[in-house]
Amino acid sequence: MKDRLENPPLLASYFDLHTDRGPLHARATADLGRRYLAGEPIPPYQVVTPGQFRQAISFDFPHLAGINVPQDLPIARRSAEWNFLCAEVSCWKSMGLERKITVARVLSRLGFWATLAALPLPAGDSATGSTTLDHLRLSYGHCMARLIVGGPDPRLAAEARQLLGALAENRDFPVPVRISAAVNLVVDHARTDHSMVELLRWQNLARSLLETAPSGTLSLLMLSAYWRGISFIPFQRSDHTEAARMLDAAENYARRALAESAEERHLLVLENLRLVLMTRARAAVAAKDWESAEDFYRALTLHDPLDSKSHVLLADFFVTRGRLIQARQCYRTAARLGAPCTQYARAQADRCAAAESL
Repeated sequence: MKDRLENPPLLASYFDLHTDRGPLHARATADLGRRYLAGEPIPPYQVVTPGQFRQAISFDFPHLAGINVPQDLPIARRSAEWNFLCAEVSCWKSMGLERKITVARVLSRLGFWATLAALPLPAGDSATGSTTLDHLRLSYGHCMARLIVGGPDPRLAAEARQLLGALAENRDFPVPVRISAAVNLVVDHARTDHSMVELLRWQNLARSLLETAPSGTLSLLMLSAYWRGISFIPFQRSDHTEAARMLDAAENYARRALAESAEERHLLVLENLRLVLMTRARAAVAAKDWESAEDFYRALTLHDPLDSKSHVLLADFFVTRGRLIQARQCYRTAARLGAPCTQYARAQADRCAAAESL
């Protein structure tokens, strides 16, 4: 186990909601836990914890395997934040909608998707019966949990889109909420059915809301997320010039947000810039702009150096370019950093070494 970093593990926040160490997503999880326990509003972090994330962690830390619900963690190991979550999950049925939304966000951030999917929704929170903002938000989070747990399901996918559509089209809801929902629909269709009719429908709504929003309504972070999201449309059309133009805007707003952010929003804007860099790298690969793609992938490793996935993405890029020595070095760095890429990174490093010897 010489390749492993010393304890405490970089992803400890996924088992205590407290340890402020590791890659950005782990530090954001700790920040979420601190605010949750203090009763403060939880920042709108964008990263969605993968469905198999906790299982990937358990490969590195088998003594923490089998923590499938928060209550599985032994009491002696629980932090104050973790104990608070366990107590709230146990009294879910008696909570108000706003509190349920907060608990749902904490569970999803920790990757406890099955726990969230198993919690009952209050009456009237179905896709067709939800009309209030809180009903729709909770219903959408619950629907996504069921999708992640159960795998692809056309019925649930349609329900999720219906809920997002209801959030986007209700004129009584805040403009940022509506834009976010519309942009999410653009991204969803771009990744699934590639329906240009639907892509343009939701782009047009998001653009109209953006153009008519009162001054000061939209944050730099929202503007960055908007441009990154709608860049999927020219990307689908292989219009790489237009996609790059939109991503220029997304990165510009992201860097302005970082420069101007208050301390309490620092992790939030760092996370957003990471997402922009990742999208830029993939777009550059699609455009066969290899120099820019390498620059963006390298920027990812510098922006979030403790994230094993950043190093794996750079290594995977090097493999596609036939640069196996550099790829092996990056895979070995990822393996040392650990989950969720440990096994893949080690296997790829070995493959690169074997290929070099041929």
